[in-house]
Amino acid sequence: MFKEVIMSYSSFEELIKIVPKLNPPKQKLNDYWAHTTTGKEELGKHNEPLQDHIDLVNNTAIKLIEVQNLEPLIEGLIYNLCNQIKFSDKDLVKNFLKEVFISTIAFHDYGKINENFQVDKMQNFSFSPKKSSIGSQHSILSAYLFLNYYLKAFSKLPELKGYQNEIAGIICAFSDSILRHHSSVIDIKEIENPDLSLELESYLYFIGLESPFKYIDQILESKIDFQEGIYLDKNSKDFPLFTLIKLNFSLLTAADYLATLSYHNDISLPDSNDKKWWGILSDERKHELYDKFIDSAPYNRQALSEPENLTKNPNEDYNKRSQKNMNTLRSVILGEVIQNLREHHQEKLFYLKAPTGAGKTNISLAASIELLSKNKTLNKVFYVFPFTTLITQTYKSIIETLGLRSDELVQLHSKAEWNKRNQEENSDGLYEADWENHIENLFVHYPFTLLSHIKFFDVLKGNRKESNYLLHRFSNSIVIIDELQSYSPKFWDHINYFITHYAEAFNMRFILMSATLPEIGKLALYPNQKWIDLISNPQKYFQNENFSGRVDFDFSLMDINDINLNFLLEFIADKGNQYAVENSDSVKIIVEFIKKQTASNFYKETVENIKFSDYTILILSGTILNPRREEIVNNLQSVEWLNKNPKVLIISTQVVEAGVNIDMDIGFKDTSLIDSDEQLAGRVNRNAKKNKNKVYLFNLDKEDNIYRGDERIVFQRAEINLNEHKRILERKEFDLLYNRIIAKHLKNRNELIQKFPTYLKHLQSLRFKSVHEEFQLIEDSSGSVFIPLELPITAFSKNEIKFLYDISVISSSDEKIILGSRIFDMYENIILNRTNNFIVDRDSIQKFQSLLSKYTISLYQTQIQLIEFVEKNKLANIKPYRFGYLYFSEYAKYYDYKVGLSLPSEQDLEQKFAYCF
Repeated sequence: MFKEVIMSYSSFEELIKIVPKLNPPKQKLNDYWAHTTTGKEELGKHNEPLQDHIDLVNNTAIKLIEVQNLEPLIEGLIYNLCNQIKFSDKDLVKNFLKEVFISTIAFHDYGKINENFQVDKMQNFSFSPKKSSIGSQHSILSAYLFLNYYLKAFSKLPELKGYQNEIAGIICAFSDSILRHHSSVIDIKEIENPDLSLELESYLYFIGLESPFKYIDQILESKIDFQEGIYLDKNSKDFPLFTLIKLNFSLLTAADYLATLSYHNDISLPDSNDKKWWGILSDERKHELYDKFIDSAPYNRQALSEPENLTKNPNEDYNKRSQKNMNTLRSVILGEVIQNLREHHQEKLFYLKAPTGAGKTNISLAASIELLSKNKTLNKVFYVFPFTTLITQTYKSIIETLGLRSDELVQLHSKAEWNKRNQEENSDGLYEADWENHIENLFVHYPFTLLSHIKFFDVLKGNRKESNYLLHRFSNSIVIIDELQSYSPKFWDHINYFITHYAEAFNMRFILMSATLPEIGKLALYPNQKWIDLISNPQKYFQNENFSGRVDFDFSLMDINDINLNFLLEFIADKGNQYAVENSDSVKIIVEFIKKQTASNFYKETVENIKFSDYTILILSGTILNPRREEIVNNLQSVEWLNKNPKVLIISTQVVEAGVNIDMDIGFKDTSLIDSDEQLAGRVNRNAKKNKNKVYLFNLDKEDNIYRGDERIVFQRAEINLNEHKRILERKEFDLLYNRIIAKHLKNRNELIQKFPTYLKHLQSLRFKSVHEEFQLIEDSSGSVFIPLELPITAFSKNEIKFLYDISVISSSDEKIILGSRIFDMYENIILNRTNNFIVDRDSIQKFQSLLSKYTISLYQTQIQLIEFVEKNKLANIKPYRFGYLYFSEYAKYYDYKVGLSLPSEQDLEQKFAYCF
């Protein structure tokens, strides 16, 4: 009978209807509550019956599946899982597992029939408390009911005889979604109670079972061993089940959250066809954006309308350096990308390797628009960056090019404002503004999203509930990953694994782009990975004079063994003045050091040296607050400011490599990674309109601490001589470096094959915590330091100023400065004095994150310890740490808004505070 039932249903919408309903043997079902009004009785709101909540969650889950077009993707994962295990009756198993998938959502709160939950949590005195080892917990009872029902169901299917262990292991794995749905993380969970079945057996009547599954005691007693040892180790599978459980957890927790908010706010979620509300691009909107893009510039129209005409002339025709040829080359590159996309638009993995100055942001936008137009299933775009500066710049470019509305584009990073729709966009009154903005930001209901590498990969492999909320939204999307080489090669195989597997499973398109792009697909341990080069022969563009001749590298300083700051100062002054003499007494110099302390020391030397008396000297390091960084960058982009400050010296650390949009005349760099050298060169003659622009490389500080654990620096020292270093930079042959690193990995393929499967073992065993923790793009021991100084009100947006006014941090918009101490005190007050409105509290805290980031710097532990030393040795007994921040109340002695942090040595501090010992 069961076989006929499951075989006769195909869609989740139909399957959810056959999940067993709760049927209490003694009480009325409406006597059981899922949520209480808690202070809203005066609004006429009633407690939510359990069945109402279950129905609402089920309906919400179905909406999410429909909105994101997830059903065929889930079926595909189940299909792959069944193929791996080689079931004899795959159709039967596929339908059965599809029902199991949706039933975890239906069953997740069945355990709220626990009388202790009703009495203790709901204050529902229609029930009497009951002695039980699970107390008022409900998730464990929900999982118990789920396990018994589906373990018994599959045992009645003779066709599955011989696969009992495999099916039982999968059912146990799905029960973890239920067990963990109120946890902040997902992970496998043991049920440490061998007598549990005896206690809970009476509840089986609620779902129509008269007795438990025959072997339920053994399964409960060693659930984890059962999942890992019987099913997973035996078959050595990894991605399909891992992803099914993550996706199931994403849908369950998202649907539960949305349904609960709907009840508490008395608001209905929109239908699944309201694509705008759900942050999905409709076909109509995709057409509008296509038209908008081709209207944004003549070269965009030409590239998308007739790309073949752009690429028919040989590259040599445009080799002479000129602005006209540069613009033509950009159009030719764009045309080639569009041609290759049209030929391969059904493929999922793309490389976009283009030289600095080629206009990668515009090219990537064109590629996104083209893919959206060619594939009806694609409906979202994610831009993924290593640095917030790149996110901010690209955000502005996309708005300018596509004219997106505030409900179509969002930045996800700590420095970004809490996104909010325009009030006129909410004027229909269908939804409360606070509630809607909260949902949009938490679940990222935006068709265009810009986020960091860290956050993106946390969603793909992480175990935190809040990051996993977003997993279902990655389906049917285009993902553009920029500057992937920013991270150590030791994780390239991990990155390749997740990208290629999610691309296939979630119908995603990945475009990896950079001027110095490693082809990570070569590290694949699995066959059938097809990467498409959107530019067939990038070197012909890299070596074109308009790109390669933009900056000349000078290696003369590399021959000096004992180089020091005094020598550098004299050398830079001479070269700067020489350039200024030839260019109307105007020069913009950038000097990059590896270490913050060296940059700080050089700054002190230059401001006191007469040779730089007519220079505007600025420092741009990791201890400079973000508002000051933006101020510097804006000034360097201002013609008016540059006319008033014709000679500029920027002293920086590697923060300037992070996509900072400045155009300098001469560069000096303490050499490190070769592609890091190229990144600095990208800040010199950025627009390729000038001549005789050079970047001088020198060797001063050791790179060990900065690049600890990055094998590229070790490999570069051992395998790349100075001549090859020159060749790579001058001829832009970055493949010479990366292919040799990859070749080294492949030469040690046996080690690679042994090492990476050690990580895959965590996926196979569904150890979500280990999967997350053992793949960290940044292994960082830094801490956040809050500097409570004064900032000019110009550092804040209109929305931020309004928020500060609303919460009484400022009394009028006419105020000129905003005290960091005042903002932090208000932040502390909101955390310690919560209101009854969860959404308002949470959103206020989120809004504070962008405000706090304006006063926050990130430091390594050595500097953190020095600040701790200062703070702990004050006479006032104040704790230095407040809500995760090291609060630097003594900043005035050691911090300057324009110069950054200047800490003495620990020995000097000990002498200064000797009276304390």
